[in-house]
Amino acid sequence: MKEIDFETEITNMQNCRDFFQSNPSIYVPQVYHQYSSPRICMMEFIHGIKASNISALQKEGIDTRQVASLCIEAFSRMIFQAPFLHVDPHAGNLFVRFIPGSTKPQLVLLDHGMYNYPQPGFTEFMQELWLAMVKQDRKEVERLCRIYGMEKYGQLLSLSLTGRSLSSQNK
Repeated sequence: MKEIDFETEITNMQNCRDFFQSNPSIYVPQVYHQYSSPRICMMEFIHGIKASNISALQKEGIDTRQVASLCIEAFSRMIFQAPFLHVDPHAGNLFVRFIPGSTKPQLVLLDHGMYNYPQPGFTEFMQELWLAMVKQDRKEVERLCRIYGMEKYGQLLSLSLTGRSLSSQNK
């Protein structure tokens, strides 16, 4: 029910917009509060390309490596610095366009209905887990995952978050 409560979405959207305000490479559309309600979220229309549409990005001259870097930056900052996390980051919610008046790509974050506001200590936990995954320390990843009952998913988490398994030879 929270995802279809647009007041919740508007609050999440404004929190995210404020958080990334100083970074022109990551953008959250403006909300038109005077036209919004619990049943309607009126926001700025954004022309963009889905982050997963590689051929369209290349056709527009957008470097896909820069797009990947922006995605990593946005979600790493939310995981490690923000008091919230956008938990619906599929390609339909990630648009790419040029920063207005520039030739640099801009990541546009959409659909702010599902957010997680982690408990105190979660950021530190994620920092430890990330470091253990990057170091490919299987025992530490398992120990940390056990805290949340996810010990059997450590390998999958490492693969999805770092692009390599805990047993990869490329350290």
